[in-house]
Amino acid sequence: MLVVNDHTISEAEIKRHLVYGVGKDLIEMKKLDMILDQELRFRKNQGEDISAYAVDEADVAERFDAQVSQFKERYPTLDLATEVRRAYKDANWYRMNLRQTAKFDKIFFPGHPDNWSDLTKEALAAGSPEVDLLKDAGESWERRHKHAEETGEPVPAEDDFYMSILRDMVMQFLISDITTRAASDGIPTHLALEVYSGGMPLGVVTVDEIFALIEPALTPHMIEEARLFSAILHVTEAQMRADGILMSGEDFTALFQEQETATAGSMFNMNMIALTAHGFPSMSSYKDYYRLSESHRLWMEVEVQAPEGQALHPAVKEHMSVANLSMGLAKADTEVLLVSAFDFPNYKWKEDGWAKASKRANELMAEIQSHADFLAEVSRMRKEAAQKGENFDDPGLPSRAEHWAGMLDLHSEYWDPPMPASGKSPSMVGLKMKGRFTPKTRNDLEKALDGSGYQQFVYGRSLTNTIFQDMKPGEIGGPFEGPYGYYIVYLKSRTGPTRPLQMTDERHVSLLLQSYIRQEFMAYSQAAFAAAEISGL
Repeated sequence: MLVVNDHTISEAEIKRHLVYGVGKDLIEMKKLDMILDQELRFRKNQGEDISAYAVDEADVAERFDAQVSQFKERYPTLDLATEVRRAYKDANWYRMNLRQTAKFDKIFFPGHPDNWSDLTKEALAAGSPEVDLLKDAGESWERRHKHAEETGEPVPAEDDFYMSILRDMVMQFLISDITTRAASDGIPTHLALEVYSGGMPLGVVTVDEIFALIEPALTPHMIEEARLFSAILHVTEAQMRADGILMSGEDFTALFQEQETATAGSMFNMNMIALTAHGFPSMSSYKDYYRLSESHRLWMEVEVQAPEGQALHPAVKEHMSVANLSMGLAKADTEVLLVSAFDFPNYKWKEDGWAKASKRANELMAEIQSHADFLAEVSRMRKEAAQKGENFDDPGLPSRAEHWAGMLDLHSEYWDPPMPASGKSPSMVGLKMKGRFTPKTRNDLEKALDGSGYQQFVYGRSLTNTIFQDMKPGEIGGPFEGPYGYYIVYLKSRTGPTRPLQMTDERHVSLLLQSYIRQEFMAYSQAAFAAAEISGL
């Protein structure tokens, strides 16, 4: 039982948080099932025989076998079951996805494109007004079938990427009148989603049905993080209520809808900001956080108004050196030795991994320090011998850089998958290279280190901020606790901002203020957490 300042956070709340995070793709699949079933009901009411749209399990098996064959050809050394878990968390989810895709294709892309439904044709025309995709798909169908007739081979499947484009266009058309309600909209705790079509109820997704699917994939670490997030969210909200600064639910709903409308259709929409930019597990968890951060922002904007006759509040002005490290595009050249609590090749948490990683990281750091001390002593002895005019028998120790390189090669547990044996090689961008990161800006380094705004809110730490704000160039520091274990960092160099903020630019002044407020919000939530009485974590 999780109790925070005499308030019990129910297991149902924790369960729903996990469902929204780990099970978000399954919720979307359930929603799509409702939409597809609605389409089939419509066609049946129109007198159409819908038995033709039944999914053939042989088709699903064929799709699965084709994917397996392609995978084994490209990555013969990787374990299939492990990689399916890495991509989909559970093999059954992957088969569910394939089955739903087969159903979608049966309904909207059956046979020759001339036979596709009016809905499909309308969706493709709306999605690509300048290119006749229907004609293009028809020509492709005829080429593939002609090839099969001439060679006696099976008809080749349509290109996967091309089909994904067509499916997406139809999907966007289908959901144009679909609306949903989730936890932040006040639905009952046992529900994960309410789905509406044209304002009329279409169906619900329950927490229990999704939890039953994700339970085999849950790890103790996932559950602990969900409980910690719920606790810090509660103490921050309670502190804001006590301080009288919490935004009302009605005001927040209006603000969030305004933000969604303003960013809709852009690559920086609220979904991208929440899940990709800030790394939250779900939109629901981000909305809970966003209400608190926006409440704090509105309060702080009043608290740190510039005194009369000054451009900035002194605290904001003092923050400029920190803000310039990220917004001014300063770069850090780092190498990071990860002692991991996570088994990357086998995609699972190690048994007692955190304790073992902590112990091993401290041993390695002690070895690094011992070597540095030995080098310093040898240097002292060499100078002393030179001063006395004596010969010095140099032990020939590896330099600090050579010793570090060896430590990184031997002990860093960053892992990159092998290059494919056939086909196009993936981009090298994003590879860990044992922790040898090229010079990166703050945000790029945070991504490379698997950090996020979500991680910082939950754990009250940011390895990236430590590197940019606390470490000195040339320093080897750590071990620092982070997302996957313990990190020993060699900060080789750090450049100053290449595009520093200009206080003559109102936009830059606003960016500086928001950076300061974000920093203070993290401090506010962590202070509330530190002062709370908590049991059950």
